[in-house]
Amino acid sequence: MAHTERVIQVDLETLATIVVLVTTIGSSHALLRREIHDVSREVKADIHRVKQDVDRLDDRVYQLATGLKPLIDQAQRADKDS
Repeated sequence: MAHTERVIQVDLETLATIVVLVTTIGSSHALLRREIHDVSREVKADIHRVKQDVDRLDDRVYQLATGLKPLIDQAQRADKDS
């Protein structure tokens, strides 16, 4: 063997440990991606529901404001007259 050549010797136990680690990391990565996807979907659904609630409240506030406008105008006229 020449001086510049290196031989790396790995016993069977070390090789098996490396294979198990790589497999575990791969499985964990896939599981994590799935979990992130599920959480992302849930957050998007929650945001959609919140937007619907805000729109509904906005409509109710508008209806309330338009319904009270005549009373507010009447109260303002009464204040001016007194």
